[in-house]
Amino acid sequence: MAQTSHCGVKNPVSLLEETPVEDQGNGAEWVARVIRLGSLRRREKPGLGKAERKAYSSRHGINRKPYEGYINLGTSENKLCLDLIKERMSQCDMNQIEDDLLQYSDWQGQLFLRKELASFLTCYCQAPTPLDPENVVVLNGCSSVFSSLAMVLCDPGDVFLIPTPCYGGFAFSSCLYSKVELIPVYLESQEKKIKGLVLVNPQNPLGEVYTRSMLKEYLVFAKRHNLHEIIDEIYMLSVFDASITFHSVLNIKHLPDPNKTHMIWDTSKDFGISGFRFGVLYMHNKEVASAMRAFGYLHGVSGITQFKLCQLLQDREWINQLYLPTNHSRLRRAYLYVTKRLEKLKVPFFNGGSGLYVWINLRAYLSPCTFEQEQILCQCFQDNKLLLSRGRSYMCKEPGWFRLVFAEDQLQLKVGECCCPLPSPDIQQRGLINSSFTRLF
Repeated sequence: MAQTSHCGVKNPVSLLEETPVEDQGNGAEWVARVIRLGSLRRREKPGLGKAERKAYSSRHGINRKPYEGYINLGTSENKLCLDLIKERMSQCDMNQIEDDLLQYSDWQGQLFLRKELASFLTCYCQAPTPLDPENVVVLNGCSSVFSSLAMVLCDPGDVFLIPTPCYGGFAFSSCLYSKVELIPVYLESQEKKIKGLVLVNPQNPLGEVYTRSMLKEYLVFAKRHNLHEIIDEIYMLSVFDASITFHSVLNIKHLPDPNKTHMIWDTSKDFGISGFRFGVLYMHNKEVASAMRAFGYLHGVSGITQFKLCQLLQDREWINQLYLPTNHSRLRRAYLYVTKRLEKLKVPFFNGGSGLYVWINLRAYLSPCTFEQEQILCQCFQDNKLLLSRGRSYMCKEPGWFRLVFAEDQLQLKVGECCCPLPSPDIQQRGLINSSFTRLF
């Protein structure tokens, strides 16, 4: 039997074992048959609802207008160490502005930043040999990197495989320019050319960290079927469970297919500075690196931002002795605060020891348990000024799952507790939501 991950989703490596070797065939044609081993309705198109857009675009700080804004526990942002970041960003070494920082930047990213990123990733990804700055491309965010990479690697109509539940923003990013589709492995396949496999490690929204052996299995699988492997490691420094070891794909000495292995990272999650709009791609393929440079024309990062990022990342003493220990400690404390409330209410949840969120199961409050009722429950939260991300937006195959971000200050979390009263009587009378639901925490 194939191994099944949380929410009943099978990964392609496990599905490989279900098909007799003589029936597997070669390449993408067999991968398409792998997808057909299971089927479910197609995902709904990603996007934010009206209330979510309003909340995301507004600064909904509870200290200014306590009950007028939304409590956003749906957007994955780390706000636990903003005090440390603001203090470090205010130091004098951040404010040196040279003339060339005010001019157009190298489309690939300023050389001083690419050198520092190569050194930084060599250190924190524990690469067996020093990484090459010429293989580094800097753009304005991981979504820009992913969207641009999809355009470089694929033709319109090609598809990527992705284990689910998964970060919903990939679906938007991949189709924005290149019309590349993401196919969860449990969906019925159309006759389309499969070009790659996408992984998020640590995983979003489950928070699981892939073991070295699991990562190698995926890489071997991709090599066997001539697929590109894109690994998003945006949460690599947000593993707060000390018993868990993160293994970067850059740590693997002998990659099965280095020319088709691509790693993405940025500082938005690990350092809580999503407003900096920065993302980095590391690859071994010089042709891909050359092609990716062109996207710096549209998605470049300002010279001043690159300088500040370089200053931040090279301060290893501050990172290792102050920032990372404090960040991990605060993540653990916030995680325990939220999960103890969930346990008290007997709400099932999952987190693999990393990330900024817990994956909670509210199917007990759906009657019947359908995606339509999941949307109604999500709307009930929004009506009470609370934002959570629902499972359908992560291509989850079971209704009732929500992602709850805990990397907020405790006051914000406490106010969030008050945003989930008993649904209105007319909703209860129609039996749309289980009447036992009183509040989230």
